[in-house]
Parts: sequence; C-alpha cells; structure tokens
Amino acid sequence: RQGGKHSAQAKSWCYANELDIQTFEQVAEMRTHLLGVLVEQGFISRKYADQRSKRKGDGRGDASGAEAPKHWMPPVLSSVESADEEFQRRKRQLLRALLCAALWPNVALRKEGGGLFARNQGALTFHPMSILGLQEAESAQAQAGDWSCPSCSFFCFGTRESCPQCWTAKPPPVPNPKVRPLRHRAFMFGEKVRTVANPTRPGSKPQTHIRDCCGVALKALFLLGHRVIPDFLSGRASVDGWVHCQASARDTAMLLGLRRRLQDVLARLLLKPSAEAPGGEDPDVIDAVTSLLVLDVE
Repeated sequence: RQGGKHSAQAKSWCYANELDIQTFEQVAEMRTHLLGVLVEQGFISRKYADQRSKRKGDGRGDASGAEAPKHWMPPVLSSVESADEEFQRRKRQLLRALLCAALWPNVALRKEGGGLFARNQGALTFHPMSILGLQEAESAQAQAGDWSCPSCSFFCFGTRESCPQCWTAKPPPVPNPKVRPLRHRAFMFGEKVRTVANPTRPGSKPQTHIRDCCGVALKALFLLGHRVIPDFLSGRASVDGWVHCQASARDTAMLLGLRRRLQDVLARLLLKPSAEAPGGEDPDVIDAVTSLLVLDVE
C-alpha cells in the first residue's frame, strides 16, 4: 500500500478489511527471503529479484520505470484487471485462501455464541490488542445494548427496558457504522500466546490467545486443507477429522477430484522453469480453483 507499511493509512486499511498488519509485515519479510532462495537456486535472475524488491506501491513497475516480466494470470483475475477495485478485491480473497495452505494446521473456528476453538483445544481468544480482538470487543459491546438514560444520564445495562432512576423507557438503538461484526467463521493464525493467571485477581485463569490472524472462507479449508475425509452415506465431509460441513455425495466427489487435479498441476509446475506458463488443461484447473476461492460464498 502507498504510504508505507507503518503509516496510519496502512493500519486503517487493514482494520477496514479485517486484516492484521503484523501478518503482512511478516509476509513481506518472507517474500524477500524466498526471492533470495529462488535466486540462489537459479529459478529467477538477480535482476528480476531486484526489480521485484524495488517496485512502487502500485505494483506495476520498479523504481526505474522498467516493467516486470509478464506472467500468466487466471482469466478470473485478468478479465477484471481494468476494474481496479474488483481486481484488488479478488486478489485479497485469493491471498486469504492461500494462507490456508501456508499456515495449516494453524486454524481456529469461531463458535456461534462467541469464542474460538482449534483442534484439541476448546478455548481460544483473539489477542486483546490485535485488530480482530478489538473488533470483537466492539461488536460484543454493541450487541449487549448498554445505554444511558436520555433524561437523567443514568447508565443502564442492555437487559433493562427502562431507567431504574426515572423510569424513562429505553430509546431505540442507534446503529453505529464503525462497528463491524466478524464475518468469517474460520481464522488462520501465526502463533499462540498463553498468559498466566493474575495473582492479584481472585478467580482469574490462564488464557490462550492467537496472534497474527486472518479470516478465511470455509471453502478454502476444504480446497487447500490437509486431508479431506468424506462420508457419502451421511452427506458430510471433514478436514483432518474436526472441521465439518454438510455436503452431498456429488459435491464431495467433485471436491476430491478438483483437489487431485490441482495436486497434479502443482507437481508439474514445480518441474518447469519459473517463467514458463502452464500448458494443456492446467490453466483451466487453476482458473476453476481460483474462481471458487475468490467468490463471496462461504
């Protein structure tokens, strides 16, 4: 983003899109490291790596004005390249989905009543100082419906329908456009942090927080997760035996077939030079997977 990764504009953009700026900083550091590894192994030239590292914030050229080599792009992205807003939205959706493959098995699911759980761990929370932690706290406060009496300014909990001081009726709630509830049910995270109980507060218990989180769609878990276990008789499918969803036998069979095709494509691409575009039916498979990942359906 223009303005620098530590700027207020970058932080506000990450907050508006439910993203963690620390995760992006780690991704940028990993990209720089991986570019160096690719140069050392001979996959790309040093000149191209330098161009990638010197690109401007818009990503369309390097600092000297030279254009980067043109790479093949799935039609679902190239068809909207001229519409910058939709193009960037689809790229962000694809980036979220690719985090499933990069950070697996660091995935947590959100419960219907609030709170998070992961495999073999039933109680997790967002780190209280993270963007998602602050957003969850604001959303919970808005849903509680606490209010102040317009007549006497007495603070009332959301469960009260009238003020206990002057018996003024509870005013209708005013929507706050700044409060945005969490819209994802699954989250990839970078690490867990366990806190100790506060000895000065009786009854306090240790808590486990997750940091560097990013919300992802459930479909990304089933497309890019580790191992999909189908149950054709009950119409269910699961990833690693703990992320479950309802799926017909036909949909599950199509999912397994698409995963096998994608694995074959990736195996062939790993044997090709980095600048060579996929051939045969490989572009169709990549475009089909990309189309599923960038759509807004969970």
